[in-house]
Amino acid sequence: MKRLVVDVLTGDAVEIALNKDEVSAREAEMAAYEAAVIAQSQTMTIAAIDNRLTAIDSEAIRPLRALAAGSATSSDTNRLAALEAEAAALRHERSGLTNQ
Repeated sequence: MKRLVVDVLTGDAVEIALNKDEVSAREAEMAAYEAAVIAQSQTMTIAAIDNRLTAIDSEAIRPLRALAAGSATSSDTNRLAALEAEAAALRHERSGLTNQ
């Protein structure tokens, strides 16, 4: 059985004869590589979400301080609501990535 094989390092494509076991092994290698790429992408997305959640916590400090001091304006309240909505959405997205 002939198959077109692409060398991922060079990008060269060659047609070679492979038996059924070799074809299965190559397909398994491709599936493993794809799974590794997906896992790496998820890891990077989770890290970006975690970074943004940390930034949201920092951004909430000033409006929270104003709220605690009794000097909060509607702008402070709106800012806290917006930050909490964004954080909730990010936590939901993160949970979807970690539960797969």
